[in-house]
Amino acid sequence: MVKDNTSSPRRSYRPGAGPAAQAYEARTGIKAPRIVAWEITRSCNLACEHCRAAAHCNPYPGELTLEECKRVMDDIASITDPILILTGGEPLMRPDIWEIIDYANELGLHPVIGTNGTLITDEVARKMAEHGIPRVSVSLDFPDETGQDRFRGKDGAFAETMEGIRNMQRHGIGVQVNTTVTKMNNHLVDELHDLALESGAVAFHPFLLVPTGRGEDLIDVELTPDEYEEVLLWAFERQQTSPMHFKPTDSPQYYRILRQQAAKAGIKVTPETHGLEAMTRGCLGGITFVFISHVGEVQPCGYFDMNLGNVKQVPFSQIWTHSPVFDDLRHYDRLKGKCGACEFKGVCGGCRARALALYGDYLEEEPYCAYEPKKYVRERVLDAVQTGFPVVEDPCGFLAETLGLSREGVVEALSELRQKGSIRRVGASFDSAKLGYVSALCALAVEGDEAALQRAADIVSEYPQVTHNYGRTDRFNLWFTVIARSNDERQRVLDQIQQRTGAVALLNLPATRKFKIAVNFTTQQRPARRPTRFADALKEREVPQLPQGEQREGLAAKVEPRKAPTAPPRAFDPSDPVDVELVRWAQGDILRLPDRVADAAGTQAAEGFAGAVSSQAAEAPAGIDERPFATAAAWVNERLGAGTVDEAAVIDRLRGWLASRTIRRMGAMVRHQRLGFTANAMTVWQAPQNQADVAGKALAESPHVTHCYTRATSPEWPYGLYAMTHARTPEELDKHVADLRRRLQEAGVADVSMRALHTTHEYKKVSMRYFEEDARPGAQGASA
Repeated sequence: MVKDNTSSPRRSYRPGAGPAAQAYEARTGIKAPRIVAWEITRSCNLACEHCRAAAHCNPYPGELTLEECKRVMDDIASITDPILILTGGEPLMRPDIWEIIDYANELGLHPVIGTNGTLITDEVARKMAEHGIPRVSVSLDFPDETGQDRFRGKDGAFAETMEGIRNMQRHGIGVQVNTTVTKMNNHLVDELHDLALESGAVAFHPFLLVPTGRGEDLIDVELTPDEYEEVLLWAFERQQTSPMHFKPTDSPQYYRILRQQAAKAGIKVTPETHGLEAMTRGCLGGITFVFISHVGEVQPCGYFDMNLGNVKQVPFSQIWTHSPVFDDLRHYDRLKGKCGACEFKGVCGGCRARALALYGDYLEEEPYCAYEPKKYVRERVLDAVQTGFPVVEDPCGFLAETLGLSREGVVEALSELRQKGSIRRVGASFDSAKLGYVSALCALAVEGDEAALQRAADIVSEYPQVTHNYGRTDRFNLWFTVIARSNDERQRVLDQIQQRTGAVALLNLPATRKFKIAVNFTTQQRPARRPTRFADALKEREVPQLPQGEQREGLAAKVEPRKAPTAPPRAFDPSDPVDVELVRWAQGDILRLPDRVADAAGTQAAEGFAGAVSSQAAEAPAGIDERPFATAAAWVNERLGAGTVDEAAVIDRLRGWLASRTIRRMGAMVRHQRLGFTANAMTVWQAPQNQADVAGKALAESPHVTHCYTRATSPEWPYGLYAMTHARTPEELDKHVADLRRRLQEAGVADVSMRALHTTHEYKKVSMRYFEEDARPGAQGASA
């Protein structure tokens, strides 16, 4: 069992849990604040090295008066009984601090003080005790005179702080040492901990610098994410043996690290094993913690540089209840990026102040977190490789750099996505015509019951020229694609299919124009906002107008996504055996481990055809080929019995084919059902001939459309415009179809007859294996 040294032995109460707080939560559904940090003055007697202001001993303009302070405390007490941290600046420079403390105690609040410690004479310490202050936090950032005096900008500052600690101990006041960890002192944390222990402190709180808001003057000495992680790992280990109340602060990731380290030790984090740390979370800003500035501005914390309302104009309780920013912070499901996908978001939450400062959006991901949530990495990688797999020597390294991930994370994600079947293969999608093939979308009208349709589908799926085969809701209820080496071969296959299936009608619909082919099923979805309990309860009441949260540029530079190098356009040459063999390799799964891609016409062709007829194909083995284009060179050389092709030549040819659009896309082919896209429909439109181009462009602009073509028509089938759309639910699909109709109307294409052919069954879905038709099992019988 891990020793619990996270809760103070002096505290016999639970802040924010009194009758007022309980009544407030029952009334609104919102937890009352348990800690209020109040900057009662910004005046300070020191001129710290990284502070832009010199020592300023007079009150700042606009600071709350004593009467205003009392009104604020009255309002706070009406909803909660929190710990009230009186801070600054230097709070002891405010002459009426003792009156503020007394009034807080009268109201049942729990005042404590946060100070630099240099003004705590024996007299001041005695007054602290007389006015009921149980604990005082003292800032100590270096374990010696040289460092502390230089940092604080005053000779003797270290000695004065240490004397202040001794004075408070003589009067029975618990001392908490706060250390802000930066590049200047991260190598001194053990010494600072030991100094706090030797000085008799009851608590040691290392603060991980947040270089924004109150901390922006230290931005040049902030830790890197990796250094941040190292300090938190040190904190976890040091806490296990520290006799003091030890609590890393401003470091939400600590609660993720705690659980990771406990899991390694085979320990489940519970109140019995980890005390209060098992029941709290990292970022509490706007949840149970709040900051009030010297002029009355309310913020989630002192580093969150956004005014959510001023207590001079709006009561604190109203701001806490109605601020839309606070409402956002209380809903972890609204977090974005890797924080939104992280399995630890419920106990960490990331630093919202850092996200605001860096990205201009407080719900964005924590910019200083080195952890890569597996779900987030998988989603980022999957989205990226659907768009395009980089044709470079080290594609995994390229993806890692482009996405801001570790190379190991990218490799693991690709391996898992293939192994679990989300990705069918990674490889090339070729333009059939540029390889000398012809293709068409075809359909059969099959009469009879479901068994009859299944028998017909089985016959169609036998043909190696058929790559996709679906049941759809229409008289023409079996739709499939045929890719063949000539029009004569295609027609011969179609004649055989109609004769063998007994279909009463057949459609042969070659494409006449392509508007869009973009098969990219985005996985990162943002949850819709929904009303909270208090909003429902108070919607009939007058709610104050509060700041909604600002959109900002943020400090992070706008970085253009890195693009893979290109090459001049290159045409496919069917007389070049290297080109032919490279097509045979690229149309397979190029990430398949080298010992599994030795025979394209055999193993790979067989598995590509027979194994993938069902959408529930066998999952891929673990592991990927991390240098696929080097493997391609070796494979081509082996097939041709030569050694003239190297990795650079393979990359150059593939880039040339991408440039000429011979390869439409080099990327991941996915099983969209496993990604949650279980509903789809092929919409067919009878657009006027003179408006077909306008209509096609309008439909192609929809993000929900993956394919958009015009095709040949027939007397039996007057629909010439096609748009394929996918959705997660039938209801969402209906909305997509309605949106397509709206787009046509806005484009001036009105009164267009349309049918939505919903997919009822996926009988076959494979990639075409060019130049291998005769090598596949059953090919001779199918074409005989």
